[in-house]
Amino acid sequence: MCENMKRKRVDKVNVNYKRMLSNNIFAAKLLFESTPIYGISIIVEAIRHNLINFLEQTVCVYYVLHAIENKGSFFDVLKFILLFIAVDIVAALISNLYEQCVKLKYQPIAQRNLKLI
Repeated sequence: MCENMKRKRVDKVNVNYKRMLSNNIFAAKLLFESTPIYGISIIVEAIRHNLINFLEQTVCVYYVLHAIENKGSFFDVLKFILLFIAVDIVAALISNLYEQCVKLKYQPIAQRNLKLI
């Protein structure tokens, strides 16, 4: 009896995942039909954000640890960290431009077409 209950629950979970995936694909299709620029900008912004985080968290930490292990110069590490701060500032400017130019213009159109308002 316990196995039947588990099997029913697994089937129900799989159906929910399938329905959720189907709903997400349907919503993405509607989004790209109504405002393709907004849909593309969401994807580009997510990729840019994750790439910057990856570089900060892996490359920067690796460089600092490598400099410590090899008794590197403090000023070289400081220059490298300042470079990443500059990259962060540029990334923030790009994100702000995205918010001001693309998102504010196309988000209301997408919401209206998806009937979310």
